[in-house]
Amino acid sequence: MFLYSAHLSAEFHLRALEEMLRVSREVRVFPMLTLDGVASPHLDFVTEHLANRGFGVEVKRVPYEFQRGGNEMLVIKPA
Repeated sequence: MFLYSAHLSAEFHLRALEEMLRVSREVRVFPMLTLDGVASPHLDFVTEHLANRGFGVEVKRVPYEFQRGGNEMLVIKPA
């Protein structure tokens, strides 16, 4: 999802995650990097917004890499 940060707005990412959270107990997003291999510029906006709405937001290290340096996943749970 965050791979396409250059093509999709922060608002789009937030709305997509909110919809996933509406129908599930947990949302995992991997990788958290853009196609260029850098952290998505939307991460702070999305995580702060969801945390302020009471969701549990956590970054977890995973034992594999989809891209170089992409070994973390965003885990979001309803409070």
